[in-house]
Amino acid sequence: MPGYDVITDFWEWYQRRQAREHDPVARLALDKCEETFRKCEWDRFGYWYAIYLRERPKKPNSAA
Repeated sequence: MPGYDVITDFWEWYQRRQAREHDPVARLALDKCEETFRKCEWDRFGYWYAIYLRERPKKPNSAA
């Protein structure tokens, strides 16, 4: 897979894991996203993904 970076993928997984420990609504939504993704239930996935986007921890702005 061109452009795939295992370190970036692992870091994103780690950050999601850390976020789950601090926000129960975001944690539940992300768990439901993963569950519905595996089952290819796209309507339910979209519903839970929207909730996750709303509830996820916000990253501080970084200087570019």
